[in-house]
Amino acid sequence: PLMSRGVELLFSFSRVDGSNEDILTASRAQVGDPFSVVAVKTSLTDEGAIDSKVTMTGDDLIAFIATERGGGEGAADLWEARRTTAGSGAFDPMTQEHLAAINDGNKQLDPYISPDGLRLYLAAGNPQQIVRSSRATLEDNFSAPQPVTQLNGTVGDADPVMTADERVVLFTRRDAGGSTDLFYATRAERDQVFGEPQQVTFNSIDLDADPIAVDRQLGADP
Repeated sequence: PLMSRGVELLFSFSRVDGSNEDILTASRAQVGDPFSVVAVKTSLTDEGAIDSKVTMTGDDLIAFIATERGGGEGAADLWEARRTTAGSGAFDPMTQEHLAAINDGNKQLDPYISPDGLRLYLAAGNPQQIVRSSRATLEDNFSAPQPVTQLNGTVGDADPVMTADERVVLFTRRDAGGSTDLFYATRAERDQVFGEPQQVTFNSIDLDADPIAVDRQLGADP
């Protein structure tokens, strides 16, 4: 799930038969009001495709989505959509205009965009690794993604989410037996490397994955 300004809830819904996933939405006029009935977020969804994680800039005006819709490079790609008003309004048509260096014929999944829209983290490759791409301005193309080597093990790492200052990251790590746990890592400043990843204390004996967000401005010792 993703909460937009406290008035719109966006989340991915998977069909029981696995045929496709849609981005659904529920909205409200202001915080404290009840949410509306859940509906498909048509401006972010291709109802014949698999649309999974969505992430947005801090002003809620630019969204990135991992989707297997047609017109991309193949498998799951990242697409971008913009709107002029924050809240629960519709987005303009989706595009890959700034993402040519990121998308290829393999899967690009689990995007996380920095609040200013200039750094994009995602999971790519086989086994999956957490990679990072950047751009100088919102109108520039993203660079070719590079592995965030401090976060990546040998079996698979995915689902990165961060605090707004990008000093704490929470992500999913897979082990050799196929199980997954949540890990976190910290750094003193946004442009420094992360320290050694640590398991979170609330992992269970089941599969733990897909962290939603890290909302607090945590310091170096969460």
